[in-house]
Amino acid sequence: MPSRPVLARLARRLGILPRYTDTSGVVRVTSERTAVALIAALGHDAETVPATRVVTVRDARRVAVQLPREMRSPRRIEWTLELHDETGTRTSAHGRLDPGDPTAHVTLPRTPMAGYHRLRLGLEARGATPIDLDQSLIVVPPHCPLPERRLGRRGVFGLLANLYAVESARNWGAGDFTDLGALVDLASDIGAAFVGVNPLHALRNGRREISPYSPVSRLYRNTLYLDVTAVPEVAETPSVARRLASPALREALARLRAGTHVDYAGVMALKTPILAALHRTFVARHRDRDTARGRAYRRYLRAEGSALVDFATYVALEEHLAPTAGRDWRRWRREYRDARSTAVAAFRHSHAEAIDRVMWTQFELDRQLAVVAARAERGGLPLGVYQ
Repeated sequence: MPSRPVLARLARRLGILPRYTDTSGVVRVTSERTAVALIAALGHDAETVPATRVVTVRDARRVAVQLPREMRSPRRIEWTLELHDETGTRTSAHGRLDPGDPTAHVTLPRTPMAGYHRLRLGLEARGATPIDLDQSLIVVPPHCPLPERRLGRRGVFGLLANLYAVESARNWGAGDFTDLGALVDLASDIGAAFVGVNPLHALRNGRREISPYSPVSRLYRNTLYLDVTAVPEVAETPSVARRLASPALREALARLRAGTHVDYAGVMALKTPILAALHRTFVARHRDRDTARGRAYRRYLRAEGSALVDFATYVALEEHLAPTAGRDWRRWRREYRDARSTAVAAFRHSHAEAIDRVMWTQFELDRQLAVVAARAERGGLPLGVYQ
């Protein structure tokens, strides 16, 4: 574990273990270098001690600041604080600190909503080097919802399903969100309280890369579960409507439904080109226009922020590099392994439409799952769908 006390305290506060025992019984000790890398991955600058000295208070508007020694002598300290919330809104406040108090407090410019935000604090005092601090601010509810609030004291039951394995006469060889909606309706009819499904995390959907417990991302969802026929742009894309009605597609779907195993690659081979066509329609009719669909997409992008952009960039970059460099990012050229490199920025610019298609797909997955959640609420399921 880190030898520097401040760094060690920060690591413990962030939940980084000093050691653990792996599955073979070997004790793995967390080196200082590893701790610094993990702290950096969590959004903190651990290379310099001053940047580790901001402590956030999650349930109030005040933030404690441990003043560096060089600023504790009697002098006037000016502070400026910026709050960047996860919707992209930026607000600021400023004031003065009491130099005699080593642990001073600054007030946030406004009460932040629940979510993940950034704080940037600047400290200035005459005769001292200005200091800039940057830290995550995570605002959480005081506790999880209590079962009694939803259920009272009664016992309940529910349905469990691996969604990919759900069979229906209409899906494409793997269960999708429309099938999940049908399960919700069944649960409502029999008086169940919930429908539980496997993790819906994003996967590569290849022969050996289909475990929901080894995903590409735990933040975003698997395109396998998207019901292509329920995408709103189908009604605006005649070529896709013709393809969906074609005998060739019906025969391909019949083969996928008749299989004894889920053919992940086969399902995606049919869905991917159709989704690409639907995305082109979305771009032409909605993306930068004042339509309900366009406005909803922009709200989704603001809410997801850089996490979605990074995920979509990775997916597009992996697809681009796969034919020559493979899908293991550790074997890519070094400049492509850093999400903030100039090479990745250039790729993001030159492949903007491919990246936007990934983001649009996640937007539609989110919309279809919200439709299912609304069906569960209308059906009276007190716990709805859980993943």
